[in-house]
Amino acid sequence: MNMKIKFRYAGSHVVHEDFGDEEVIINLKSGVYYSLSDVGRFLWKEISKEPTLEDVVACTLISYDGDESEIKNAIFRFFNELKNEELIAEFEDEHNPGDRLSGNKADEPPKNDKKPFEAPSLMKYTDQQEMLLLDPIHEVDDLGWPQKKEDSPE
Repeated sequence: MNMKIKFRYAGSHVVHEDFGDEEVIINLKSGVYYSLSDVGRFLWKEISKEPTLEDVVACTLISYDGDESEIKNAIFRFFNELKNEELIAEFEDEHNPGDRLSGNKADEPPKNDKKPFEAPSLMKYTDQQEMLLLDPIHEVDDLGWPQKKEDSPE
């Protein structure tokens, strides 16, 4: 994976909410929702800054303790999974090729304040897929969402 490519949330079909100890993400195109906790939540928040992978690895190494190559590989796998689920997208920023983290090492916490790194996992749920894909204007009965019309396509 190219370390200079930047990442952002994939678009308006991706909505998310932070519930304190869990981030819930919904892909409105597929009707699948996801849950992130711990390191996954941390990485998802980093994506809001439209970082490169290099940026994400550097930020993670500041906040988490672990083997650098293991952390880097876990982040690569996680970002590939997010891309495959159409939750994030790659782009090239021609206007600002500079490193977002340059000169930011002063924020690094002491070694003993770092949390142990655990590979992030994307928990995937499809149990509400039919309801999330239901068109609330055209495919519901007079009672409203989530009551499906009898003649509505499955």
